[in-house]
Amino acid sequence: MTQFTPTTIFSNQFLTSIEESYKNFVAQLPSILLGILVIALGIFLSGKIAQLFSKTIRNKTEDPIMTNFLSKSIKIILIILVILLGLKVAKLDGISTALATAAGASAVIIGFAFKDIGENFLAGIILSLEFK
Repeated sequence: MTQFTPTTIFSNQFLTSIEESYKNFVAQLPSILLGILVIALGIFLSGKIAQLFSKTIRNKTEDPIMTNFLSKSIKIILIILVILLGLKVAKLDGISTALATAAGASAVIIGFAFKDIGENFLAGIILSLEFK
């Protein structure tokens, strides 16, 4: 007769848990791979879009620092949006929601902390652009 000890019960539960986790991972693997593909393609396209904006901005102003700053800002914003979209495609909505919430809260906090600096910075950007 087999005697069940706490160690064998724990071992069986642990192995069952590992098997369930593996099956869930394998079931979700196609959506994860699709999410990775979306992110990779999105990062590539965000680079191309940033280059297009850089050319457009370069035609409006002759300030290379401003052109570089604005094109990198556009690229970073697009990459963040692509990562959130990739997480949504991979069915990792909880992570994307948490990231969006944290980014929003951080933006509000930073916005209030650097309000005056931000106003002056945006005024400088607007003044430096020469519209032809």
